[in-house]
Amino acid sequence: KRRMDYPSRPQRLRIEGTVYVEFVVRGDGSVTDVRTVRGIHPDCDKEAMRVVALLPDWIGGKQNGMPVGVRVVLPIKFQLER
Repeated sequence: KRRMDYPSRPQRLRIEGTVYVEFVVRGDGSVTDVRTVRGIHPDCDKEAMRVVALLPDWIGGKQNGMPVGVRVVLPIKFQLER
């Protein structure tokens, strides 16, 4: 099953591009503080953030053996079928 849906309004307007979503992976691997760094349309930005918030836990970062949060920027591409 697909997790990401191309919002209908940007589809009708033929908007394509890459949304850059920033988030923090905590030491326990959980994803928090999701936000758009660079977007293409409010509906696409919202969908990209929704999908990132649904990601399963990651492997948390460690520094000197201690768990630390790691900031990640993930590009999510919206491309219409041709």
